[in-house]
Amino acid sequence: MECTGTFDYVDPPINCWYKNGHGSLDIRTAIEQSCNYFFNMIGFQLGKVGDNEFSEVQSLNKLQEYASLIGLDRKTGIELSEATPKVSDAKAVPSYMGQGNNLFTTSELARYATVMATSGNVFKLTLLDKVMDPKGEVIQEYEPEIEDVVNISSNIWDVIHDGMRRVIQTHSQFDGLGVEVAGKTGTAELDLRHPNHGLFIGYAPASDPEYAVAIRIANGYSSGNACLIANDIFKYMYNLADKDSILTGIASTDTSDTSND
Repeated sequence: MECTGTFDYVDPPINCWYKNGHGSLDIRTAIEQSCNYFFNMIGFQLGKVGDNEFSEVQSLNKLQEYASLIGLDRKTGIELSEATPKVSDAKAVPSYMGQGNNLFTTSELARYATVMATSGNVFKLTLLDKVMDPKGEVIQEYEPEIEDVVNISSNIWDVIHDGMRRVIQTHSQFDGLGVEVAGKTGTAELDLRHPNHGLFIGYAPASDPEYAVAIRIANGYSSGNACLIANDIFKYMYNLADKDSILTGIASTDTSDTSND
């Protein structure tokens, strides 16, 4: 697809974050560059009826159909109260780039990251490893439970994974980390009076995932700040830095102005 910088198939037109336009993109580079135009066009094409008509209802139904396949329309199963997710049912075209009225908890986004990491396994999440009695005898163990599997071509998963690896290569927050990460950034706009929310989902190692993470900083200004946290989490998981240098007890003085979401 050819990103011109402005998606004008809808009214009002939707600007890409890169207003000069990304030019020719495939799905790999669209994920890498977080191209609004590309994902707007996906939503538009899925809503086309015949050659010239666009159906808002059809486009939204397709979005909800695919979201359901990867578990985004239901709770994760964790043993805490969790808000019911909502897949956008308004403003079809911008909903495909995360706007509309999509609503998800961070735990629901973590499961989404796990689906990406495992190429389609939708898990029922648990916060528990095992339950023991006062004598230390194991009463119950909790094993990963797959609720569903997304059956799509492995070639498609390979393309998505490649795009997510490319995202990390464009974010200096992960430079020199020591483990290969794949991920996706997000900046969720609230309103003109409040800073944006910063988000990141990802997994590592990218070639053989062991951990999936989701980070959301309410009013965190930029997804780059969520990347800084993800970087620290992966350092901690893989013993890539001294724990005391990560868990300082104070907020980081590093900031990021990453805007390509």
